[in-house]
Amino acid sequence: MLQWLKRDHVAQALATDRSAQKIIDGFSYVDPCKALEEAHTWLGSIAETASFKLQRRYELLELLDGATLESNTRLLVQYLELPPGDAQSERFWQVATDFWKRLGGGYLQCARQAANAEMVTSALKPRLPRLAALGLRALRLQMKWALLRYAAVRNELWGECGRFLMLAEAQNGALTPSAPLAGNRVLGSPYQEMLKLMLFWQAMPSGLSPFDQHVAEQLVVQLAPKAACHRQLAQECDFFFDVDGVRPLARWAPNAQITAATRFIDATASCEALRELYTAASRAQTVPLERYLGPAAEPYVVKRVLRHLWVGWGKTPPQRASRRLKANNSMLAVYGFDAVLGLIMGQSAPALSLALAPAAGEVDLARTDRWVASDISATGLGVVVPQGKGQMLCVGQLVALRTEREPTWRIGIVRRVSGLQRQHHLGIQVLSQRALPVYLRTLTGARQGRAPVAGILLSDTPSASGSFHILARRDLFGTSEAIEAVFGAQPSALTLEPAGEAESGQDFDWLRYKLATVVH
Repeated sequence: MLQWLKRDHVAQALATDRSAQKIIDGFSYVDPCKALEEAHTWLGSIAETASFKLQRRYELLELLDGATLESNTRLLVQYLELPPGDAQSERFWQVATDFWKRLGGGYLQCARQAANAEMVTSALKPRLPRLAALGLRALRLQMKWALLRYAAVRNELWGECGRFLMLAEAQNGALTPSAPLAGNRVLGSPYQEMLKLMLFWQAMPSGLSPFDQHVAEQLVVQLAPKAACHRQLAQECDFFFDVDGVRPLARWAPNAQITAATRFIDATASCEALRELYTAASRAQTVPLERYLGPAAEPYVVKRVLRHLWVGWGKTPPQRASRRLKANNSMLAVYGFDAVLGLIMGQSAPALSLALAPAAGEVDLARTDRWVASDISATGLGVVVPQGKGQMLCVGQLVALRTEREPTWRIGIVRRVSGLQRQHHLGIQVLSQRALPVYLRTLTGARQGRAPVAGILLSDTPSASGSFHILARRDLFGTSEAIEAVFGAQPSALTLEPAGEAESGQDFDWLRYKLATVVH
């Protein structure tokens, strides 16, 4: 629609707020994707039009930023409702990613120009801290969208963050409160916006599902402003970074070199607020949040994410449960509950297969992925997924892996995903190396003669606490009704009583049961 506009015409079309508002009013309200694509085009035109003065360039960026707040919110909601790998989700992610990169790039262009005092008007100078805060917010949302797909965060982002901070500090405005955005949405001071970005990163979002990442980011927006940034090392500071971009955020180490560019973060107050929020949620079974996170953000989800934040922000860094050994093993892999269940049924004893289900055929190796195990421990694996594979992988996904020589499959859950040079690096928690199929129905269903459904029993031996752990298709069984479970080479039935839900994945529930009585 805008291809006919020459760069010389852009300055005229955006010369006044009134003329710019006419363009914004033409953005699609019905389709947030289209609205952001149109805004993206105009952002590009603003960046490429050299005739704009610094102040006017900044005003136009803030105008477009405010005008697209609702479209960005609606696009995010729609994206999170789509399954991974969906063609529409690919488009949504790309549109949002391109928008925030271009908006952040526009604010960065202004920050670079503002380093030249001759380009800063007297009217613009007091607004520079707000420019820095908006730029830092755009960088955080760039990071958020990258991590929603477990993509690598640009190395340049840390230096860009530092440039915005130095701009605010040069104006003695790093702590200057910012006026709200459109719709009374909160915008913090430059330091507060920096803390939101840094503590979101420190929350280890690559270890969360996409929706849990969104919940984490919103919790960080609420909790991070309570933290503090210092230019001198203080006793309570646990994290540090360099504003020149040389060192990104890291935990403080006594032997770390301190330079004039080093800044320190004390997250003590944020951790205390997190603890209070978790305690209140546990007592009242509700979470006192400053913003609505959507119907899927049930209290147990928020509490789960709060526990994850505590691990990332806590005084003691998380430790590995067992020693990891380097490896370079080719692994066959499948993922998703139905695919994993099919494998487990395929390796089950014939008596069980014939008694309760059609016999499963041999595993079709042509339909499995081939991954590389880069490290192995007693409780998990680190694997590399080659480029072009595993496009639908996300944290919380069920996977099965084995080498070609192994007779049985390891069952695990993806706990961490990171992107590097278009490969996926996964951290996988191994749940079982001897899982077997189990056939399940509630006692009510058994009395009514209903057919059992297949699930995965992680071990036919109860755990140290006396629990049997079962993976079942999501939402088939609640946590209040006893079930009949049939498993084993010579099938026998057990009556199991619920002992709690361990976890819910995208397409499965990990359930805990305890032995009640044996059914002969």
